[in-house]
Amino acid sequence: VQFTNSETVNKNGGAIYSLKSQLNLENNTFTGNSADKYGGAIFADGEGTKISSAGDQFISNTVSTTSGQGSAIYLEECLTSGASLFDGCLFKDNSGRMAGAVISGISLDIKNCRFEGNEATGSTGGALYLWKDSYENKSTVESTTFTGNSAYTGGGAITIGYGATLDISTTVFTKNR
Repeated sequence: VQFTNSETVNKNGGAIYSLKSQLNLENNTFTGNSADKYGGAIFADGEGTKISSAGDQFISNTVSTTSGQGSAIYLEECLTSGASLFDGCLFKDNSGRMAGAVISGISLDIKNCRFEGNEATGSTGGALYLWKDSYENKSTVESTTFTGNSAYTGGGAITIGYGATLDISTTVFTKNR
């Protein structure tokens, strides 16, 4: 399925808004979607919400306001246990104030993904921003590449903070700034 140029005004989740739901995605393309505040392509929130994404592409999604976060995906207060999974996904040329591609307050397992040319235009986390929300955030990044991502103030590829934990293995970082 292709989600192209979907937009929300004064809202979150340009293409998908998920509240207290299980969202299973496979081989979809999200291109040019935008939200004013959170989640240019996908906004997911509420206890019990979980995302499983395999082979999906997130390209040129944006958040437009000066407080905009998570240009492709915004995840908050989603789980009490377990992690959302992203396997074999591409995040390319997404941009917004904070977290050029993904911002998450909950645990993520990211495997075999590519983050390319994402940009946090006014803050940190060029590709990925992790923090600890109401639940634990013990995330992993494995066999993934981060290439040419940038952030205005720091964490050209990844920013972690506020009690989040991140384990990184067999991952390549190239020309992030």
